[in-house]
Amino acid sequence: MKMRKRKWGKAGIILTSACCWCLSLLLLNKIEQRAGCFNGYFSSPAVTCEEVRRFQEQSQNPEILPEITAWSKEEGQQIRGEIRESVTEDVWKLSGNMEHFFVGSLAGGSYPWEKDEEGCMVSTALAEELFGTQMIEGMQVEIAGKEYWIRGCIKSGEAFAAVHAEKGDVMQGIFLSYQDRSVSGSLAKNLLGQIVGREPDGFWEGNLYSAAARVIVTIPAWVLAAICMSGVWSLTGRITDFRLRLIIKLTAAAGICVLTAFGLCLTFRFSPDYLPVMWSDLEFFPSLIEKKWGEFQNVCQFALCPGDAGMLGNFRNIMFAVAGSLLASINISADIKAVLIQKCQNCLEPDNPSEECKDRYSDVDCTRCIHHRAD
Repeated sequence: MKMRKRKWGKAGIILTSACCWCLSLLLLNKIEQRAGCFNGYFSSPAVTCEEVRRFQEQSQNPEILPEITAWSKEEGQQIRGEIRESVTEDVWKLSGNMEHFFVGSLAGGSYPWEKDEEGCMVSTALAEELFGTQMIEGMQVEIAGKEYWIRGCIKSGEAFAAVHAEKGDVMQGIFLSYQDRSVSGSLAKNLLGQIVGREPDGFWEGNLYSAAARVIVTIPAWVLAAICMSGVWSLTGRITDFRLRLIIKLTAAAGICVLTAFGLCLTFRFSPDYLPVMWSDLEFFPSLIEKKWGEFQNVCQFALCPGDAGMLGNFRNIMFAVAGSLLASINISADIKAVLIQKCQNCLEPDNPSEECKDRYSDVDCTRCIHHRAD
């Protein structure tokens, strides 16, 4: 009975570990949808919609420019629905493509196109608050005294609405969306400086958090791979023929190196900004970590845009999911290795193998058996 309960317990641990890791993969997929997104936050009015449009038109290479969306947040605006009296919530004014600004957040309907001055978007929380349902496409809403038609709904626990800004509106930030997810943050920050004329006071670097999340998600896989590789390597020591053992060990070592290199290529997706010019520069990584931590603290002083806030929330959830998966993996690591390495049941003492064991293994190999290895 105890053995059966123990087996069920182990099965539960394995299932929990797998579920946590699958959850982290789903969250990683959401984060990587915004890997090519960068956001510049400014503590004072930055630029008007007309200035952004003029910058795009005067660019010498407009085809290499990312999708540029200027935004501002107006707090405490009166929003009135057809059913309920007005509520006071935030309104995002956008000059550019709403689809890129709210990428991966559409709950229903569609985004209004850039010249649709009568269309708007509302969050799922605001939809429930105003209409009691999320099926609100085509309904009318009044925002700050102006009537709009709801085109779609955005998945968010925060209540807000989003409308297109007018030409004379002054924006508080610039959002950049690149198709290439490997674009460096320094290039995006340089472009923000060209548009506004100064560096942003807060800078959100999407591909940094995407790459960091990928590293965290792969940790349980690396732990499991290390256990399996250790078990396979131990098995090669059981071969009594020296030449055959040497050939198999070299083959196993080459296979492990190839798999490790392949795994590292899949794991690390950081931009060139995170590679030193000279590998002998020992101060590069400490100063880089200090710089990025300072940028993170600066941007967190602002009210994050819905997409950035969602990305940060998913990043935190990934850390919790991976921690759960890792704890479960460590708990069953000994059992996994025991399956890979055959136990010597005939040996009573590690330094005194039985005759039957001598026929199958060398003395040295027998003493390495995990069944008799000292803890």
